[in-house]
Amino acid sequence: MLFCAAVAGLDDYEIDEVVGRGSVGVVYRARPRTGDHVIALKRVPWGGEDRVVDRLRAELAGLARLGHPRVLTVIEVLADENGIAIAMDLARGGSLAETLDRRGRLSPEEGAALGAKVADALAAAHSLEVVHGDVKPSNVLMDGAGEPLLSDFGLARSLAARSPLDGATMGTAEYLDPAVVRGASQGPASDIYSLGIVCYEVLAGTLPYRGVTPVATLRAADRGRAKPLVESAPGVPAGLAAVVEQAMSRRPEDRPASARLLADALRAEMNGHRTTDAATARSGGPMNNGAAGGVARATGPRMIRPRRRSSEPRPERPAPGRRPAAPLVVFVGVAALLVALASSGWAFGHGSRGGASSSCGTRPTGGRGQHGPAGEGVTLLADVAGTGCPVPVVWSSGVVTVSMPSRTEPVRFALGRAGDQLLLGDWDCRGRARPALYRPVTGEVFYYEGWAEPGLGLAPSRQEPTKIAEGVPRVIPDAKGCDRVVVARPGRVSR
Repeated sequence: MLFCAAVAGLDDYEIDEVVGRGSVGVVYRARPRTGDHVIALKRVPWGGEDRVVDRLRAELAGLARLGHPRVLTVIEVLADENGIAIAMDLARGGSLAETLDRRGRLSPEEGAALGAKVADALAAAHSLEVVHGDVKPSNVLMDGAGEPLLSDFGLARSLAARSPLDGATMGTAEYLDPAVVRGASQGPASDIYSLGIVCYEVLAGTLPYRGVTPVATLRAADRGRAKPLVESAPGVPAGLAAVVEQAMSRRPEDRPASARLLADALRAEMNGHRTTDAATARSGGPMNNGAAGGVARATGPRMIRPRRRSSEPRPERPAPGRRPAAPLVVFVGVAALLVALASSGWAFGHGSRGGASSSCGTRPTGGRGQHGPAGEGVTLLADVAGTGCPVPVVWSSGVVTVSMPSRTEPVRFALGRAGDQLLLGDWDCRGRARPALYRPVTGEVFYYEGWAEPGLGLAPSRQEPTKIAEGVPRVIPDAKGCDRVVVARPGRVSR
């Protein structure tokens, strides 16, 4: 059982069975030793740096004090160098993703009601200047009565803070705001966009944008030409479709001004009448000061930036049938974001740690690879060519996809098997990131000297039997500056 030993070391909890697995962790059923109520314990196997854990605790504590009925209650956040564990209420009704797997889609009445309740949760969070950052069906849980509970607030952004790239953004491609991909900060408007995509999926039974690769999905979303909802789901009223499509507008200023207004508009359509202010409000003006949204002022890591004034020029939208003339390379201040190579599940990094500009269009980041492990379907960012230019390395269904700087098309090849964890590092001290695999079942680590040619497999150059099964692998530099994989035994998680 993945990470079971680490979680079982928690003195305050009796650990039971696994009840869920996601891209960032494993969820266990658990029971406090001092009580008789059942809870959920989510184990995330990434190092619990103080700055990350402190921000996550502060945000979750604020939400807990707020006590909103549509926000999943978090009891405590535990951490050590091997990762974090989040104790929270157990949602007995599964997730919205599981509901859609069973039913395909919801009725217009059910979909509008669900969307309004999730928007309520976002409005409450935004009033505390807390941004969710990863609204998607698997993060909408159901209680025993079938009511939605929004979970995993701030977790994706907290994990992004561990990226070797300053200012990295995490999210899932199908639900990620194209404005964020173009360089905007995540804020209330990006949560509203993600919820709009969720509402479309709930009502239509399909996503509005879905490409054969995460990059294709992001490009489709950036073009912003989804099939009209009334065509994807003929039974959906035109007014409800208009509200959903406004929420998923490509430009933040075209979306509802706040999650509260979105909730009001969805309820108005659910009740059979429209509220003009709610349906047509735009976010070009300042955010509301109440529960409708956060205040646009700097607050350190949780800064929510002011919206563009209506008098400022807006970026031109590509004409129908025309692709953007230039690659999606976006500059945020002095930092560059390589968007054309972005992909789902993880990171769109931007930032600079000094050094001269490189030929890839980004500044060097100073990091050769991502220092935490990645399971299937996760993207890592690494300097595979030794140029200081990080590129995405996607590992999905046993196939690695690398956007090599020297090639016009990504390179794909088979690697590993189910359950393996991918790590990237400079194993030969040549300044170039290369892959390694940790196999939790056997405790073995496999190192690879390079990247395979398209369509071919890749044989390991050496193998190390660590004898630590179900451990926690990390990439660390040795005395010579070479990276190596060190596997720790799952340790006790402490407060």
